[in-house]
Parts: sequence; structure tokens; C-alpha cells
Amino acid sequence: MVGSLTRNLAEGASALALARSAASAPNPQVPTSTSPTDRFDYAIGVLRLNELFCVSAAHRVSTGDIAGAYADLETAIAFAQILSRGGALVPALVDITCDLQVCRRMRLIALQNNVPPEVAGRAINCLLESDNSAEQLAETFRQEYRVVPTMAKMFFDPRSQTLFGFDEKMANSERQARWLAHPFEKLLGISQERVTVDLAHVYRCLVNLADRPYDVEHLQRFEDSVVPSVKPGGLIRLDDPVGYIIAKLTVPSFTPIIVKYCRRTAELRATTVVLALRQYQQAEQHSPQTLQDLVPKYLSEVLVDPFDGKPLRYRVRTDGRWIVYSVGPNQLDENGEQPKGDPRKYTDPGDVIFCECEPEKERERLKIEATSK
Repeated sequence: MVGSLTRNLAEGASALALARSAASAPNPQVPTSTSPTDRFDYAIGVLRLNELFCVSAAHRVSTGDIAGAYADLETAIAFAQILSRGGALVPALVDITCDLQVCRRMRLIALQNNVPPEVAGRAINCLLESDNSAEQLAETFRQEYRVVPTMAKMFFDPRSQTLFGFDEKMANSERQARWLAHPFEKLLGISQERVTVDLAHVYRCLVNLADRPYDVEHLQRFEDSVVPSVKPGGLIRLDDPVGYIIAKLTVPSFTPIIVKYCRRTAELRATTVVLALRQYQQAEQHSPQTLQDLVPKYLSEVLVDPFDGKPLRYRVRTDGRWIVYSVGPNQLDENGEQPKGDPRKYTDPGDVIFCECEPEKERERLKIEATSK
């Protein structure tokens, strides 16, 4: 394990040095995606570098360099932001994934070590800044909305590059949908202009949904109303079957993205709370009774759960260990209960848990991964 970690760091040393320079540059240039045909090859590199930053942080902790570990993780957040802001959906998802990885690593370090107050303070400020400066998901969807005419044009041309070529399964689904769409186009005289108008309506609904506070009922209504189910054979009777096929292909992916966006916010805020809790424990030698005990010395205010707009929940269990939790995608407070599977869809049961036992769960996860190889 140690040898593999050292080898990965040695192989990625030059890439990490370059990423550190980019993150500290005074005026970094960011890519802007303006077409669905734009390539996102660099996104894989961003994810790989983020993993390397996490590995580097783990290595620094093993040598006692807690400050250096957190500096690496803060740089990872900054680097992902530079390469992901101002673009379309794929870069936004990369940014979210990177933040989730870094948050987990920050919590694990804090829960297993006494982090110096000044180091914890910088990390808390970094997390809060990342939360406050996160690009609004509605703006990302507006970027996608701007390329609807190009999307419709590509769909009518079977020779063009697939819209979802970054995922072979989705690309194959798109090819099948195009194969279905062309007979309808010729039989019913569906025009590219008509499809563009109908798809634009779908995206306007999506932007409106993302502009509002998270609400399970709104998500359900969006899925049910924008692309309602049709009976077998009913497709031919639709006014715009081609537009329906495109919407049917894309809409199911949008609500999970909204959930993931809120999950990232929950992770940033909960990780901030965990760092503050650990600072309180180090100073007071016991856990706080409520999160309000952290204000104003460790936190300026109690942070809010993005899933329901109420303060993040906190309680001390019967075994004396604390948990911080979000009600999660289903918006139901289940008292910090979490099923085996982490809730990812708005229909999934269970809360999103952050607890003192997280290092133990991580060791179990790594053990399972090792035995399955």
C-alpha cells in the first residue's frame, strides 16, 4: 500500500507541481464550452490530478505534516474550480466530484488527528468560500439551453458526432433514438425548427427548476410533466415525436444532477462543521451539546442543510459519539438513519451522515476493495 502510494506520487510529481502553479496564478485562463461538440478530454486529467492531491495529502499526514496536507487539499479545490467554472454540464460535474473527494479526505484527517487551530481555520474558510462561490446550477443549465439549436441540428444529422459520446452506453442509446427519430421526421414532416422550440421549452423548465430551492415535489412534477409516458404506439400520434425522443433520452439525467449538486453543498457545509467540532473537542475535551455551542468561536453561524433549508442536524448517540447529518434527497428527517446504500436519488430512503466513525467505515471500505481484487 505504502509502495503504491509512493509510486503514484513519484509518477505524478511534475503534474502536481504544474497544477500548484496554475492554482496560484494571478489570472488563470478558464475553458468555456459553447457547443455540445466541444471535447472534454481535459476533464479526465482534472479528476486524476484531484486524486493525486488527495494521495499527496495522505502521504503528508503519514509524515506528520498536517498543514501541508490541508494546503494540498485546498489547492485541489482551487485547481478544479479554474478548470470547471463557466462551462457546460460535464465540467460542472467534474467540479462537484472533485469537491466531494476533497471533503471526504479533509474529514478523515480531522477525525484521526489533532489539526492545529490555524490550519483548521484556513480549511474552514476555504470550504465556506468554495460553497459561497459555487457556480449556480441554473447558470450551467442556461449554458446548455444556449446550445439547444446546435443539439437539434446534430440530432437530425445521423453522420454527426454523438452528443453523449463521453459515455458509450449513452452514445448507443442516442444512436438508437436517432434511428427511431428519422422515420418520424419523414412520415410526419417534423421540422428541425419545431424540435428546437420544443426542446427550448424543456430547458426553460429545467432552468426554472434549478433556480428554485430544492423540493422533491418539484422534481417529481418536472419528470412527470415534461416528458409524460405514452402508451405503446402512442409515439406516432404525438405532435413532435422527434423532440419527445430527445427529451425522453435526456430528462432522466437532470434530476440526479440536481441531487448531486445539493449533495456537494451538504458535504462542503458538513465538512466545515466537522472541522469546527474537532476544534471544539480538542479545546474543551468533550463534544458540544448543540451546534450552537460552536458559534461564534469556531463557526460564525450554524450552517443550513441545502436539501430543506433548515440547520444541519446534530446529535450525540448513546455510545457518546456524535453525528452530523442532512435529511438528504428525500427531504425526510429519519433521525440520522442511513441504509446500506448511500441515498443518491430523491426517492432513496435515509439521511446523509457525517460521523466520528467515518475513519472506521473507510477502513472497512478499503478492506472490501482489497479483497475483491
